[in-house]
Amino acid sequence: MKIFEKWFVIIILLILLVLIGENVRLSMTKSATIQSAGNPFANLAAKPKTGSFVPDFELPAMDGSKKAVNQFHGKAVLINFWTTWCVGCQVEMPLIKSAADQHNGELVVLAVNVGETIDEIKPHVLKTDESFHILLDSEGKVADTFGVFGYPATFFVDKEGIIQHQQIGQMTEKMLKENLKTIGIDAW
Repeated sequence: MKIFEKWFVIIILLILLVLIGENVRLSMTKSATIQSAGNPFANLAAKPKTGSFVPDFELPAMDGSKKAVNQFHGKAVLINFWTTWCVGCQVEMPLIKSAADQHNGELVVLAVNVGETIDEIKPHVLKTDESFHILLDSEGKVADTFGVFGYPATFFVDKEGIIQHQQIGQMTEKMLKENLKTIGIDAW
């Protein structure tokens, strides 16, 4: 019985040592990325920080043209990463469309579809009739640059090209209005 007790104590001590070591490792490697309230996955990858310049990118649009984020410098820009299979994306898209319609000329919406083909998204776009730039990130490279691992993900960029807010997950109308104010767009 005494040998069993010694092994038991040794095993418990080893487990504690491993747990302490893992805690130290995690605290030393903790990234300084922005945390989104209530989202445990927000810090999985390095991504642009609120207060930093938006990463430059260029993607093909559904109309065959190419759009670069820097071509909209001087305007408020909402960059929304979405997919057709994302229910939250479907729910918030009419809110974003309403804001784009209301602030046409002031607000540029770049709706970046991730990982799907034009044939896959065409029925969705026709059905919802978005009135903004639908961009195709078929390989997900731009989404990777932004550290997007969940959908929808929205970045609010001011007229100077600085990210003022990041929203991971579906927005309500109230959230959208509050976030638009951070980039100089008054609610509708």
